Amino acid sequence: MFEIVHKTDPINYTMPPHTHDNIEIYLCLTELPNVLLGSRMLPLSKDTLMVIPPNCIHKMVSTGKKYERYILTVNAVWFKELLGEAATEKYEHFFDPEHPRMTVLAREQRDHLIDRFKELMVTEDVFVRYGIFFDIMERVQKEVGADRRSYAATNLTAPAHPRAEV
Repeated sequence: MFEIVHKTDPINYTMPPHTHDNIEIYLCLTELPNVLLGSRMLPLSKDTLMVIPPNCIHKMVSTGKKYERYILTVNAVWFKELLGEAATEKYEHFFDPEHPRMTVLAREQRDHLIDRFKELMVTEDVFVRYGIFFDIMERVQKEVGADRRSYAATNLTAPAHPRAEV
């Protein structure tokens, strides 16, 4: 129903814009100058937490340098059924491809989320894994939920400017 990966390798190929039918909880630990998210190209600060809903067009443009990120992929159909009617109100940002959410995390929140991601990666007990998963989702909700001040990508108007690489 969910899986987690931690990657530190640069993208050494051109990734085309793409979508998934799952939800991606994406913690980018590296600054990226150009990220396509929804209909906008924008810069991404390090420690940015994104909720990329199913069918949301996205593309991470690597600088060719180390590119560190955690990606928690969640089966959208399962998660929506689990949430029930709350999915259409309180948690709609997990499913609305037109309004992906992002926020830059403070160090304490970032470190805690990384610790939980690491635990999720190594824990084998099914009950413990689901407990960690729901703790992560609760924290993501607190950071980018409708009642929090986060930035919907469609509200950002300034495109990213390419940086000259030395």
